Amino acid sequence: MEYGPFGLEGHIRYHYFNSIEGLDRYQSIVVNDIPLEDERLWLQLTFLYDLPIENLKLGLNADKIYRWSDIDDHSYDMNESRFFARLVFEF
Repeated sequence: MEYGPFGLEGHIRYHYFNSIEGLDRYQSIVVNDIPLEDERLWLQLTFLYDLPIENLKLGLNADKIYRWSDIDDHSYDMNESRFFARLVFEF
């Protein structure tokens, strides 16, 4: 969205991975076939401002990343927050 010199962007990304358990071409020699799942959800919000220099914008980002992983009997949950600024040149 844009209004005058201001802009707002949002992104949502979701990734899901799991093991190829039982699908290996050498499955008969696999000794320990471990189940694995990994999920990530990434939320990003960017505030943009047009600088007085042509085609140049200032961007302020806020990101939140959630991750859930299961490997055999072990589980791991994590979340991370990131804040940063960037210069954007549009051509």
